[in-house]
Amino acid sequence: MEHDSGLGLVRCDWDKEIYQSYHGNGVWADDEYGFDLWMGISSDNLHYTKVDEEQASRIMERIDAFIRKRSSAEKGGMSGNQTGIDLTGMYNGGTRHLKEHRIRPALDSLKKVVEADPSHVDAWHNLGVCYAYLGKYDDALDCFERVLAINPDSAATLSNKGIILIRKNEFDTAIPFIQDALKKKPGELALRISFINLLTALGRYEEAIQCRAEMPPVGGMTYMLLGSVSKEYRDMSTRIGNGEPVDKVKAEIHGEEQYEKPEDVKVIAPFILGYH
Repeated sequence: MEHDSGLGLVRCDWDKEIYQSYHGNGVWADDEYGFDLWMGISSDNLHYTKVDEEQASRIMERIDAFIRKRSSAEKGGMSGNQTGIDLTGMYNGGTRHLKEHRIRPALDSLKKVVEADPSHVDAWHNLGVCYAYLGKYDDALDCFERVLAINPDSAATLSNKGIILIRKNEFDTAIPFIQDALKKKPGELALRISFINLLTALGRYEEAIQCRAEMPPVGGMTYMLLGSVSKEYRDMSTRIGNGEPVDKVKAEIHGEEQYEKPEDVKVIAPFILGYH
């Protein structure tokens, strides 16, 4: 299984309740807690997707390269830890506080980590999550932008930046970030459903239909989540599917309405996408 950050790899035997995480350089280690932490990265199994052996091999190579790069930085690079602080311990502690919704202690610990090592993308991400929970959206955006400057492929960070922009009513600015996140993680169904509702509420009907068409088949969960699709989407997609012109449907259902508040849009992803 691969973590959504692309930097975690775990394997398990569900029947025997054996869990192992990959620690780099060919080393697998037992994780008696069931996907607790790998190299300071939170590994809740709900955030994993299955990968085959070839994909797993490529991920192992990326993990090894990541470890070498961080080790090199910490040994003398300008971006490494020059303070003598136990960054791994402090990061793990801050992330655990965050997982347990103790936001202020998490914030304090994670700020110290990024002050000591400005290249620590996972700490920047989690710090952004802290600020988002506190409603400090501009601070959260600053953190997510730091992550994307280093790792532009982080699906969770792209999604979170889009969600924050939507909460700030900056819909047009937010949409490309959500689109990029879904391209990288098409199976994020809760995010996809919310995005379909957002596009519909903004009158971007063709895009909403296309987003629905790109939803991957994942069995019963899809049908459960489809219950969250807005009535407006169901009405307009049915009519357009029956051959009615888009402009006619939009005029009759949507009119010239403009939505000013996120709650008007029946949106936004149900939660900020968690901690690494």
